[in-house]
Amino acid sequence: MENSQLVPHRFQNLSRVPGLAHGVFTRRGGVSGPPYATLNVAWNNGDSPESVKENLRRIKNSMNLPRMVSSFQVHGDTIHLIDEDSMNRLAPREPLLVTQPGDALVTDLRGVGLLVKVADCQAVFLVDPVKRVIANVHCGWRGSVANLPGKIVNFLQERFGCDPGNLLGPSAPPLVPAAENSGTTGRNSPLPFFLFRANPNTSTSGRSPGHNSPNPECRPGISNGPEDAPCAKRATSSPIGEKARRGGTRQSWDGSDEG
Repeated sequence: MENSQLVPHRFQNLSRVPGLAHGVFTRRGGVSGPPYATLNVAWNNGDSPESVKENLRRIKNSMNLPRMVSSFQVHGDTIHLIDEDSMNRLAPREPLLVTQPGDALVTDLRGVGLLVKVADCQAVFLVDPVKRVIANVHCGWRGSVANLPGKIVNFLQERFGCDPGNLLGPSAPPLVPAAENSGTTGRNSPLPFFLFRANPNTSTSGRSPGHNSPNPECRPGISNGPEDAPCAKRATSSPIGEKARRGGTRQSWDGSDEG
């Protein structure tokens, strides 16, 4: 019953990849109360740790995953390869396994989900259906300036022999401008980004595609509460699972190429 409340967005091109499970989860389907209601997945914004744990457990269960890996996101360009050796060094924080600070996760392991948390940044999925490799990337403007998506492509080429022409790379929708509370200045955005700044009469005036609040993980302005209400982080999950399940949210790599 609880998993039926989760309504993740899915991409058509990824949904056509046999055995791949993915999803962009919204704020619906969790247990957190206002102003975090309801599927908040951030540990450090004031929400109850037990609520966050339950929300993450629901996401993990909805994907039918034995293991789910996340990281402490820092708006950098560090890439973590999740293999059997590194899995033994990850810190357990139920229901997750957590890496050292970094913003990109890559794996070819079956039964392992890669979780990225986003607010006004974007999650970039990269999937090679030929090599059976996935990446989930937390990317705001700092990551873009650091060319993190490009570095991931290079990493996939060098480590797994991926052909960039085979990669599927949708990005999860970020927070819409109307829901943001942002005071952007020249200190926050690199100079080239001002070429894309909106006219002051538009709803996107003065915003940059990155976090500006003191909290590096999360920013105000997402909830319908007061202006300084803490945000509720959304989750994107790009897992590879042990067994293929058709229907609902349960699909995963099964090592076959059946449609």
